Amino acid sequence: MLERAIVKQKAVAAVPAQPILRRAWAALVAWVVPAQATLRWLRMTLVAGVVVVGLAVIVFLRREVPSFSVSATQDWNSTGMTVDSGKTVRIQYISGTWSDSSQIAPFDANGEPNINVCGVYYPTTRCVEPMANRPKGALIARIGHSEPIYIGNQATFQARTSGILELGMNDSTLAADLLDNTGSVLVSITVTG
Repeated sequence: MLERAIVKQKAVAAVPAQPILRRAWAALVAWVVPAQATLRWLRMTLVAGVVVVGLAVIVFLRREVPSFSVSATQDWNSTGMTVDSGKTVRIQYISGTWSDSSQIAPFDANGEPNINVCGVYYPTTRCVEPMANRPKGALIARIGHSEPIYIGNQATFQARTSGILELGMNDSTLAADLLDNTGSVLVSITVTG
């Protein structure tokens, strides 16, 4: 009989524990299910954020930067781009070669490879290049009819005036002197600010 009483006592103790376990289980489920929903929401937000950033990087990397071919046979090549004063202009050589003489092998936008600078050998008043103290045959720019700006293979500058951006070779601008010029260079042009 004593054994029956112990078994009954154990059974009685187990019955009140069931509602406690149910309440504990319900509390755990009430905490875990929203936590799982929150984790799902965080995962979806993270994935969406990664997708948006990835697309932004792709758009940034694939954006088209205007390019322009600069002919050696023209004194100034108009890009057709209007640049406002204060804007930052970046011009970078992409490809191509040109020459300011049939006697000289073609070269890139940095100008003649032997660094032929008229102003070094003669008074600048005797030189016919727009920029007598820069390499002959180098890429130069101007905005409107402003003073020329040396570009070479790459330069970034702030526009001091507004107008059409023009590019050319640092060579005589006389039509007769342009006849022996050959080739062209391709450049990218970025205007910001």
